[in-house]
Amino acid sequence: MNKKIREILRKISGIEEISVFIPEHEAHGHYSTNIAMRLAKEAKRQPMELANEIAEKVEKSAPKNLFEKIEAAPAGFVYFWLAPQAIQEEFSGFSYGFS
Repeated sequence: MNKKIREILRKISGIEEISVFIPEHEAHGHYSTNIAMRLAKEAKRQPMELANEIAEKVEKSAPKNLFEKIEAAPAGFVYFWLAPQAIQEEFSGFSYGFS
């Protein structure tokens, strides 16, 4: 899933090296990125402004049923909550190694 989110962010931003991580607190989503903070310095814009734009663009361009919610948060983070269907699909291919 991390790879899918990074690919969506690459298409939106044009940046190759994007960090997407699992936050320590569930209130910060299933996944999070600080890409807006990276882009803000170069673009000479506020990180929160960019985070809001990125969240909107991801919502519009992401496959349906991938995210339940996407939120821009201070100081310029973008939080992603996976939709239940996406979580189920992610784990449907998971194997415990039992026969």
